[in-house]
Amino acid sequence: EEYELGDLSVALDTFAKEEVTRMTGKEGYEFGDLSVEIDARVKRAVGEFTGKVTYTPGDLQAEIRRRVAKQVLEYTGKDGYEFGDITREINRRRAVWVESYLGREGYEFGDLTKKALADFTGKKEGEYRFGDISKAIGSKLFGPRKRKRDD
Repeated sequence: EEYELGDLSVALDTFAKEEVTRMTGKEGYEFGDLSVEIDARVKRAVGEFTGKVTYTPGDLQAEIRRRVAKQVLEYTGKDGYEFGDITREINRRRAVWVESYLGREGYEFGDLTKKALADFTGKKEGEYRFGDISKAIGSKLFGPRKRKRDD
């Protein structure tokens, strides 16, 4: 059988119509069946997500807004939402973490670095000297440095 102009288009059209018929479960294809099927599936999915039986426009947006608001209130521990609540809560939690990490109140710029260096090198805060990080890495990788004594 030889190819004629339009054979591919006819084959693709037939295939597409068969697939739409399979998806819809209908006998035969009618123009618009795919759009109707997709619309019905989306509405069903929105209904499952929202817990509603009947779909009305805006249901998805309203449900997302409701869920986000619930999560924000749980996160902030508040009964209502005001603009900036999430940022304020993040800052509050950061401050609590910093105080916990430092073991004291009254954070000043550089305190976290001093504490991290002290923890890493084993020295007291503020006693860091140039080379301490390299020495600490060497010690952690190769063990404590052993010095020879001249007798």
